[in-house]
Amino acid sequence: YQRRVRAEKREEEIFIPRYDWIVIGAGNAGATIARKLLDYFPTQTVLLLEKGLDNLDPVFVSNTCTPEPHFINTTFATSCTWPAIVSPRRFIITPALAFYSSTPQPQLPNSRTVTFLAGNVVGGGTSTNGLIAFRPLREEFEKFTSVSGLEEYGYHSMLPYYKKIEKNQDSIPAVFWDRRGNKGVVPVTDDKVGTIYNEEKLLQSVISNNISPTDINSLQLGGFSKAQHTITTDGRRASSAVNYLDANTRKNPRFKLITQAVVQRILFYKIGTIVTAIG
Repeated sequence: YQRRVRAEKREEEIFIPRYDWIVIGAGNAGATIARKLLDYFPTQTVLLLEKGLDNLDPVFVSNTCTPEPHFINTTFATSCTWPAIVSPRRFIITPALAFYSSTPQPQLPNSRTVTFLAGNVVGGGTSTNGLIAFRPLREEFEKFTSVSGLEEYGYHSMLPYYKKIEKNQDSIPAVFWDRRGNKGVVPVTDDKVGTIYNEEKLLQSVISNNISPTDINSLQLGGFSKAQHTITTDGRRASSAVNYLDANTRKNPRFKLITQAVVQRILFYKIGTIVTAIG
C-alpha cells in the first residue's frame, strides 16, 4: 500500500506541474497580477489560465477580431467574445458581440441598464475595446469614499498608481505634471485629430466660445480636450496582454499561460481558521 501511494505521488509530480501561484483569468486584472507576481517573487512560478483565445492566436489577429487601434468593430466573431449565459447571471448576446448587462440603474433615465463588452481573449476587454484612456473623475472618487468610508481609495490615494502605470508619449504641459506619468508600461497618446480635421481652427473656435483647453484626465471634467488612447508607438493596440505579457514574460521559464482552459472548481484546505486554496 505504501509503495502504491509513493508511486501515485511520484506520477502526480511528473505529470501534473506544480505552481506557486495560479491566476484564473488573463484579462486586464489577471494579466497584470501574473506579471507582478513574477516581478515581486523572482524564484516562484506562475500559472495563468484563460478561458478564451490567446491574443496572438491567428484567429484573433485576423480581420474578424482585429488588434488594430480602430473603434469597436460590430463584426467581431463570437469566438472572441463571451458566450451567452442565462439570465440569472445577467449576460446577453448579440449575433456578433457578447455583453454584460448591469442591474437597472435608478439614477439613469427610465432606470435603464448599462451593458459592457466582455472580451473572451487574453487581455480581456483591453484587447477588444475602443482604446480610450479615461480615468474616473476626482468627484467620482470622492463620492465613492463618502459612501463606502474607504478613504484609501480616494482620488489622492489612487493618483500615484495611475501615474505609475502610465507611459505618456506626448509632451505633458507643466500644469499637468503632478497628475500624469511617463515611466510606466501602459502607453498613452493624444488623439491625432490633425489627421482628421484642422486642429488649429478647431482650437481657435473653442477658445472663441470661452471654452478652456484642458486635459481629459485632469482633476475635473470641463473644457476642451483631445481624446487619449492606449496605443503603442508603432500604432498597435496596447492591451494588458501587450503591456504585461510581452515576449520576455512569455519566455520566462517560471511562467506558463494556458488558454481555452475553463476552471470548474477551486480546492481549499483548512487548518483551524486559515483557509488556503490548494488547487
